[in-house]
Amino acid sequence: MGNSGRSDVEKAEQIYEEAVENPEAVSVFELRKLLDSSVPRARRRAARALAEVATEYPEEVRPDVDALQPLLKDGYKYARVNAAWALTQVAKEYPEDVRPAV
Repeated sequence: MGNSGRSDVEKAEQIYEEAVENPEAVSVFELRKLLDSSVPRARRRAARALAEVATEYPEEVRPDVDALQPLLKDGYKYARVNAAWALTQVAKEYPEDVRPAV
C-alpha cells in the first residue's frame, strides 16, 4: 500500500474513532472523499463512520446517499455492509431519499 493508501486508511480510522465517541463533531466532508478511496479498508471505515453519524444525526448523512450507493456493489464485502448500514440509518428518517438505492 502506497503512502496515499496508508494515509486514507489512517484518516478513515481516525474519523471513525471520532464518530464512535462524538458523532456530531465528525467531518462528513472528509468521509465523503474517503468513500472514493482506492483502498478498500478506507472505504469500509468511511462508510462505517457515516453509519455511526447517521445513527444519531441522519440529516448529516442524508446528502451522502448518492455517494454511498455505489458502495452497495463494492468488491469489498465490508464496504458493502457498512454502506448498507449507513443507508439504513438515513432511511429511518428519510426513506424517500434512500428508496432509489434499493
